[in-house]
Amino acid sequence: DILSRSLDMARQQSTALKEPTKSSTKGKPTVGDTFRQQLVALVDVLANTNPWYVRCLKPNHNKAADDYDDELIITQLRYSGMLDIIRIRREGFPVHVPASTFLDKYRCLASKDPKPLPKDEKQAAAYILRSLKLPETEWQIGKTKVFLRNTVFDPRF
Repeated sequence: DILSRSLDMARQQSTALKEPTKSSTKGKPTVGDTFRQQLVALVDVLANTNPWYVRCLKPNHNKAADDYDDELIITQLRYSGMLDIIRIRREGFPVHVPASTFLDKYRCLASKDPKPLPKDEKQAAAYILRSLKLPETEWQIGKTKVFLRNTVFDPRF
């Protein structure tokens, strides 16, 4: 996740920013000192929150109230990937993980098997899921992602 990596880098940089610096004036903080303190506070807030993204749709090109261009909205939904997300969630595969991430996290589950994992990420992910004897109706492999039902991903369901 790009956001997580960026936050980690910002956290590392913020520890460097927290080190005391010499002020150019006696006791009075400079503009740079004030900016540095505000940046550290912002990074701390970002580190302690869970970001949520809101996708905004433009209802029409004219900025007119109560005027909805259905074709424009459908096009925006298609390009933003929302229609695919809705379809996948309706079909019951709410957990979707990139195949590389899936392998990084769950490769250890296949370490008991003497056969090596296939080189192809999709085949390796399928191999792990099959070796766990999970029903094939509970997961699917896409072009780049592994799709899981809640019953497989979270055993409480």
